[in-house]
Amino acid sequence: MKSASLGPVITSADRGSIIASGSPPGSPREGRHIVFEAEKDESWFPNIPTISLFESKKEKKKRLWKQHKAEVLAQSDPSIVIIAFINPLSGAQKGSELLPLLQKELGEQHVFDIIKEKGPYAPLEKFKNVANLRVVACGGDGTIRWVIDGIAKTNFRHKPSLGIIPIGTGNDLSREFGWGIAYTPKSEEIIELVHDLKIAKTRPLDIWEVHITPWDPRTGEQNPAAAQHTVMFNYFNMGFDPQAQYGFHIRRKESPELFKARFVNKCWYALHAADTVLSGTPNLTDSIRVRADGNLLVLPLELKTLIFLNFTCYQGGMDVWGPVKEKDHFRKPNMADDVLEIVGIGGVAHEALARLEIIHGLRMGQASHIEIEVIRPDIIAMAVCDEATLPTQTQEHIR
Repeated sequence: MKSASLGPVITSADRGSIIASGSPPGSPREGRHIVFEAEKDESWFPNIPTISLFESKKEKKKRLWKQHKAEVLAQSDPSIVIIAFINPLSGAQKGSELLPLLQKELGEQHVFDIIKEKGPYAPLEKFKNVANLRVVACGGDGTIRWVIDGIAKTNFRHKPSLGIIPIGTGNDLSREFGWGIAYTPKSEEIIELVHDLKIAKTRPLDIWEVHITPWDPRTGEQNPAAAQHTVMFNYFNMGFDPQAQYGFHIRRKESPELFKARFVNKCWYALHAADTVLSGTPNLTDSIRVRADGNLLVLPLELKTLIFLNFTCYQGGMDVWGPVKEKDHFRKPNMADDVLEIVGIGGVAHEALARLEIIHGLRMGQASHIEIEVIRPDIIAMAVCDEATLPTQTQEHIR
């Protein structure tokens, strides 16, 4: 057995041994700085049988994190399979930070860059026969709509459920389902987030079909061959709001380096909204005809934005429908009742007061099938779940 004397540093070690720095006096190694392991012998230090050091905050955090991770993994259902689609261009462009974190927890074969994949369609096809599949959309409402469209077009043997990691700008569906206003990727939180996605209960959400059919300018008739079909889960709107959205999306597409913070993104949106006010938008009352469940809708004299809501959270948390009281003849909005709420916003002052939730929008009806005819071409912007376009003369069906 090796002997030892009290060295400059002593810390507790495994199996009752000690780590000492130094050498016993009179030994051949005296005066040399060495580190060696020795069996514990209390005769060396009869008054100090054991010396313990305080655990550093860093080591304590590491130890507790390993313990927490083990407990979380033990509670997870091993039969649940999660795949994730990340949009690196959404919101403040935090997707590139989230990608490696999710790949580490879920595996590289289960995490996809939706831009590089050119949509969710090919990866979803690979997992169409997997039971207990949960598909996670990491982005804003536009990314979620893209993933929902992929799920709708994939012939799944077992219907998957959808989860959300909100890294977009508005994140309305995330707000509605309780996943938060926005998520900032953090390595120490990712395992718990994955666990939450596995154990979360599911709720139904209506998914609506939107069919956009342009008119043929030569014949004056609808052109079904050029029709566009998409899905909507949040809202479909026309007029001032999508006009501002359209300018915002064009600028972000042209200069993505200018849109790397949510606050900055909102400032850009406000700038494009102000520009839309100055340039002017048409009165929708003179530009469209709307039928709700087959009945021609009477539009107000001044109507700048027309909105069809699946749930009441609109453009970053705005409750444009407002609270429903007992005396109201409208039903309380529900995201799974096969009914859309139809609401409008008048001029600029009404828009500002509605965004401050001092007043709500103009409630015009509730319906399960809606037809909109745009009778003034090239001037009415529209958006499906925050994805804005400038259409030609069209007819829309929502059902």
